[in-house]
Amino acid sequence: MQVPGKFICELTLIALTMFVTGCDFINPADPVPSYVRIDQISVDPIAGTGTSQQKFGEVWVYINGNFIGTYSIPALIPLIATGPTELMFFPGIRVNGIQSAADFYPFFEPHTINASLVPEATLTVDMHTRYRSNVTIAYLEDFESSHRLTDDLDEDPATSVERITTGTFEGNGSGKIVLWEDADFIQVASIPLLTELPVNGTSVYLELHYKNNVAFSIGLVGHAAGIEPASVSILVLRPQEDWNKIYVELSAALYASQLQAYQVLFTAAHDTALVQSEIFLDNMKLVHITQ
Repeated sequence: MQVPGKFICELTLIALTMFVTGCDFINPADPVPSYVRIDQISVDPIAGTGTSQQKFGEVWVYINGNFIGTYSIPALIPLIATGPTELMFFPGIRVNGIQSAADFYPFFEPHTINASLVPEATLTVDMHTRYRSNVTIAYLEDFESSHRLTDDLDEDPATSVERITTGTFEGNGSGKIVLWEDADFIQVASIPLLTELPVNGTSVYLELHYKNNVAFSIGLVGHAAGIEPASVSILVLRPQEDWNKIYVELSAALYASQLQAYQVLFTAAHDTALVQSEIFLDNMKLVHITQ
């Protein structure tokens, strides 16, 4: 029997329609994202917590309680979500200044908003954060008047931390160490002894602004009844021409030592290639969650 040409065309059209529809079903169109833009992370000052100058280079992003990624600031963040959405943004740091060691900073509140997201639209967020209410600043040294980085462990009166009022990072003062040929080594610790630092693995950090033309180390001196004080170097900081902020992780050393009291320790030796070795310090904060 001869099939009419019109019928053949209709069958072909139906088949093509089914094929195209089937392809769309197998490979659906990509969802259209909405966007959030964050240009900077501002820190709200709180009395008694020292400087509000931080170095938050990343933001950790959560949608409706689910983590979706970490983004460098300034950030343009694509979000596959529409309609009413809870967004949470946590400030991020580089632990010990190591580029591969990104983490959110647990002592600061997230910035939380509820927004109605629209595909292809960009929502600009003015992100603010502040220290959590349950954070303890166990040691704060901003050199604004006198300072307490004075325990002279090297016993050389020619080497010390001097408070300076010019060339400071901010405010009225910073600390300065100068070493030279006849005064070529310093080992100095903070006072008083810190007796309530957590040694159970809870996050403990030392925040610090610094610049230096010679390497120096940051560590701890531990104390307990019946033993000699024990010191450990945790991190060596290489020369830094401009002021920098570092977040030094102390939790592992505290957990390993399990002692009763601690001091923050700075150690440096003169670089004989220099006329003077110089280290500038400011805004030291030893922070942990209140136990």
